Amino acid sequence: MPRTFLWAGPPGAVRLEIAHVSLEDGRMSANGTQIGISEDAVLYEVRYTVDEPRLRVELVGGPALELELAEGCDHFDLAYSPVFNSFPVLRHGLHRGGPARDFVMTFVSVPDLGVSVSRQRYDPLNGEGRIHFSAGDFQEDIDFDDEGFVVHYPSIADRVALEV
Repeated sequence: MPRTFLWAGPPGAVRLEIAHVSLEDGRMSANGTQIGISEDAVLYEVRYTVDEPRLRVELVGGPALELELAEGCDHFDLAYSPVFNSFPVLRHGLHRGGPARDFVMTFVSVPDLGVSVSRQRYDPLNGEGRIHFSAGDFQEDIDFDDEGFVVHYPSIADRVALEV
């Protein structure tokens, strides 16, 4: 069933993202647009389409990338994009609890579209949608809804709308 989500950055961050998400047979795909102002005051618009194992991401007026999931990587992660945190959560039901899981991600930074590998840990805290996320020195508790989609990611975004 297709869904459209809208997230807004936290106070002080200028960032919006709209994502159109489809779930079919336990697989998630999405396309969306993220707009914002980077930490070094660069205005940007990024458009993406992800259907693992493929990701296409374009900086409007700049470069575009078409990537296959790197060997040994579990998922993609796009900077500042809450929809990408739902891929491992949905696939492994982490929003319902269970043991912590470690993932290796093909990470794309924004707005420069640099590609790197990111080791990430998702540790379900209460079985009710709260997950402790860590990647390197970065740590955050993220709230997911009953279906596994980000509702509140304190330093990244809050969901402000959902259209079914």
